[in-house]
Amino acid sequence: MELPEAQEWAVSLRTTKQGKIVGFEGSKRQVLVVDDRWENRSVLVSLLEPLGFAVIDVSNGREGLDKAKEIHPDLIITDLMMPEMDGCEMLRQLRQIPELQNVPAIASSASVFESNQNESIAAGADAFLPKPVEAPALLKLLEKYLNLKWIYDQNSTAVEAMTANSEAISSSTPDDIVPPTEVVLSQLHTLTLQGRLMAIEQQLKILEKTDERYQPFVKAIREYADNFQTEKIRAFIEQYLH
Repeated sequence: MELPEAQEWAVSLRTTKQGKIVGFEGSKRQVLVVDDRWENRSVLVSLLEPLGFAVIDVSNGREGLDKAKEIHPDLIITDLMMPEMDGCEMLRQLRQIPELQNVPAIASSASVFESNQNESIAAGADAFLPKPVEAPALLKLLEKYLNLKWIYDQNSTAVEAMTANSEAISSSTPDDIVPPTEVVLSQLHTLTLQGRLMAIEQQLKILEKTDERYQPFVKAIREYADNFQTEKIRAFIEQYLH
């Protein structure tokens, strides 16, 4: 298939309900990204550098530890599974260094198992962020741990577009939504955390054939999925999870 290349994907990810984020108040902040996959590092660099962050990226925990000692970053984002030294071991050693004990650290992994999250927190991470990384969740964590105040593009029309889209979805969603079983909800929730939209669509097709009562539920999720709004899918599913 011939597909057009997305030119402004990073800009769209930096757009929130308040508008398009173009920077933050105060001095430049250094963010150390530790990940063995260059494409993961590239996404974070493309997202954060235009906002005014100085992003330094390295490919494993040992390099991350050495670089942290050298530059004393304002915040660290680290993968967990890496060669030479994994993210948890890097965090454990990092917290033994007095001048780096209080540097905020975000652990990020494609694994959404609770044991992996707990291990990273026990090793010294302040927060856990599932992969693929969702920009709104990352920006919220940066705002929290770096005490940031975002600067928005006052001329952006993205807010109106997002609001109109949200209202359209809201108005098309009936109040009498019948959710599927807890097992199906849990499966959809896990797929959403993993960002697997194609797998979610497959589950929705199965639901459609199972019982027509699920049609409003399927329609609501599909409209979010068509706009790549995984955070809204997650919130929508969680209101029915016990």
